[in-house]
Amino acid sequence: MSRFFVDTFYWIALSNRRDQWHARVRAFDDALAAYRLDTTDEVLTEFLTFYSEGMSHTRRQAALRLESGLKSLGRV
Repeated sequence: MSRFFVDTFYWIALSNRRDQWHARVRAFDDALAAYRLDTTDEVLTEFLTFYSEGMSHTRRQAALRLESGLKSLGRV
């Protein structure tokens, strides 16, 4: 299976329905079914940092999305 690197832009756009790139990243994500997604701990830290100043429910949702993403990557 081929690997594809995803960065902070990908994670934020995928997780935020109001992001201007959300629909395109969702379509891109759907097209990557045959690929194994790969990322770094630094990218995941940036994702959490992006949401760190939000309300507590926003931070909680970001953590849950990250956990779900890690499971899909086989890292949890």
